[in-house]
Amino acid sequence: MAHNIPKQVRDIIADQLEVKLDALHDGARFREDLGADSLGAVELILAMEQTFSVEISDDESEQIKTVGDMIAFIQRHAR
Repeated sequence: MAHNIPKQVRDIIADQLEVKLDALHDGARFREDLGADSLGAVELILAMEQTFSVEISDDESEQIKTVGDMIAFIQRHAR
C-alpha cells in the first residue's frame, strides 16, 4: 500500500474532477468548491474504491463532503 495516501487521494480527485492540485486543500468541498456533479461524485467514489480496495457505502459517501473527509476515510479503511 502506498505510504502517501493524502497525495494519492488528491491526485485521483484532480484527475476525476479535472481540477488543479492546488485547489485540493482539506476543506475543499466536492460539490460547492470543486464543481462535482452527481455523476462526477459517483465516478470519484468508484475510483477511490478501486485504487484503495475499500468499499464506500451510499451512507458513507454522503458523509464525505470535503477532500479532508475523503483522505480521512481512506486512511481509516485502506487495506
